[in-house]
Amino acid sequence: MKKSIFILIFLISGFFFLGTNYLTAQWCIDVTYSDALCDCGTITTKTVYYQIYDVVIEDYIVDDNEPLPVGGNYFELEGTEEIIWDAEDRYLVSVRITYFDPSQCCTGWDSKLVDGDQLTGCNVGIDITME
Repeated sequence: MKKSIFILIFLISGFFFLGTNYLTAQWCIDVTYSDALCDCGTITTKTVYYQIYDVVIEDYIVDDNEPLPVGGNYFELEGTEEIIWDAEDRYLVSVRITYFDPSQCCTGWDSKLVDGDQLTGCNVGIDITME
């Protein structure tokens, strides 16, 4: 009898841990942008500032500013921070791109409220028109 109770408790605790909905996994955001409306001199710096904000616990998962990736008008942001994958409309994703010549001459941003599984499944697209 004691052995059966121990096995039952062990199985229940195992299902509890399997049912956990936190996932430390690769998340990613696809960013496209257009700078056709920008009116800058000689651009000295291009930056991308992005945030993933957890609206439930009111805290930032990611808050980062870095150089804009070199290349065309598309890039992917990614990381491995802890994301609750089955949370609906839990994360506010914001991306801002800014050009400097040396002062700020052009900027644009976009944001979306997304689910955790969209972030971990790389199904978040941000489209920015810069002015």
